[in-house]
Amino acid sequence: MKISIISFTKTAARLNKKIRDRMTAEGKQIVSYSKGKNSCEPGIIPVIESVTEWTGEMFESQDAIIFIGACAIAVRSIAPYLVNKSKDPAVLVIDEKGNYVIPILSGHIGGANELAMETASVLGAIPVITTATDLNGKFAVDVFAAKNRLHISDMMCAKEISAAILNGEVVGFASELPVEGRIPPELNMSEHTEYGIRIALNELPVLSEKTLQLTPKIVTIGIGCRKDKDPSDIEKALLSFLDSQGIPMHAVERIASIDLKKDEKGILDFAHKYKIPLSFHSAEELGSVRGAFSESEFVESVTGVSGVCERAAVLAGGNCTLMVRKTIINGVTLAAAVGKRSVRFE
Repeated sequence: MKISIISFTKTAARLNKKIRDRMTAEGKQIVSYSKGKNSCEPGIIPVIESVTEWTGEMFESQDAIIFIGACAIAVRSIAPYLVNKSKDPAVLVIDEKGNYVIPILSGHIGGANELAMETASVLGAIPVITTATDLNGKFAVDVFAAKNRLHISDMMCAKEISAAILNGEVVGFASELPVEGRIPPELNMSEHTEYGIRIALNELPVLSEKTLQLTPKIVTIGIGCRKDKDPSDIEKALLSFLDSQGIPMHAVERIASIDLKKDEKGILDFAHKYKIPLSFHSAEELGSVRGAFSESEFVESVTGVSGVCERAAVLAGGNCTLMVRKTIINGVTLAAAVGKRSVRFE
């Protein structure tokens, strides 16, 4: 998790450093900043631009922003950049005495509530949680989705489901993935209900009149093509492949290929446009993958391995299961592998 912390006084700067040092040791990537005359401490980066400008930069690059100061400063600073709860970073406010930690944005999906609890523990402070499902100890679909890396298909439906649960209604539930932990009493796997939650790559039978689809990121796409293939052809081929196989874009966890393609513009452009991670593997690595794969003497003469897309998909996905075998679309070879995942209720 990438976090930026900004403080405005000497007292707040000491809290800034304390949070950074403790939470960096726990694996988080934290950078400390300060704004204001005589507010800086060694190891803290001074902010030259306005706080609002600094906040805009952080909104683009960070998972979370922590303001140590007045709530009003944070609210005014983030206001120009708010998009929606599925995209905004987590934002916390801490008073400069370190008494209270208040999540003010993206409490669930962005993880602000959970981060507030962790930060409060570091400071010995009181976390101030205001989201209704947390206050009432009810199941929150957006928290569940975030923790299990599931894409929410319809934020309005998710909001309606939370409201229904708070009103004491039971929501239907079905999952293609194995389920661990105890299913909350607010969810029912058999009863017909007005609202439902479905975890699946593809559509399952309708649970209810209003069903929320949660899509797991478990698919790896392997790709191969001739050198300098037109980027638009690669994009069209990938989109056509996903559509024909019924694979939602949000289910794609990674795109993989041979390292000879690490500079292939069409692959790089697609991954950047759709924000999908890339991985490239050597011919030796691909050749070591066990399984029955499509073979090509021509491909082997060029790359040093008899097949790229199927092997890349399986290898990059963590030796998962080949879901769609080699498919050729306008000179682009594509395959898909699916990983073994479960979802967990805590």
